[in-house]
Amino acid sequence: MKRNFILTLLLIFTMNSFSQVSEFAIKKPGKSKILSTDEVMDFKIDIAGDSLDWGSIRDTGIIESISKKGIELYPTSIEKEGSSDGNSFDYRQHFSDNPGDLIEIDPMTISSIYYQSRGASVVSSTSAILAIAGYTTALIIAPLISIEYRNDWAFNSERYYKLAGAGLITVGVTLPLAILTSGKTFEFKDLFLNDENDDGWEFDYDYVEDY
Repeated sequence: MKRNFILTLLLIFTMNSFSQVSEFAIKKPGKSKILSTDEVMDFKIDIAGDSLDWGSIRDTGIIESISKKGIELYPTSIEKEGSSDGNSFDYRQHFSDNPGDLIEIDPMTISSIYYQSRGASVVSSTSAILAIAGYTTALIIAPLISIEYRNDWAFNSERYYKLAGAGLITVGVTLPLAILTSGKTFEFKDLFLNDENDDGWEFDYDYVEDY
């Protein structure tokens, strides 16, 4: 089945007293993985259509159930953007008090899951910010501070090398850390093609949580 566009669905599940599912399992030949719904997830789904050029939906919510029939969750915020017939759209809705009405996602449409622990998400974001600050220091701040405006615009090389060096060291440490903690993508089977040679991941519906 040819897919005419990709719709990206980002789901960040937050565990609380309303949640019915705390974890679920995915599997592929010879491997299995248990994913906690308390972590950051990015569900990418493919849907066939003619009018939508591209689109993305970001749903933050509380997962209710996972089955062959669908993934159910109560959204706490919904963000949509994309383009249809050349016209762009942008929609945002936040539920400040109570989650929105239950919504359902067809597991057949999921092509991948991006998964990242909360701790890794914090480390990755912080490291990325520090890496950008390091680049900014080395490329912009260091040259500007090294100019001695009151001394006939002389350039202080020693000061420059110290500042630029500190910035580059920061980048060298934080950039690899940001990459290493950026999360993992699990590519799912294309259930529409039903290819027996497809070694992608799929939901393990036989998995039962150990309460």
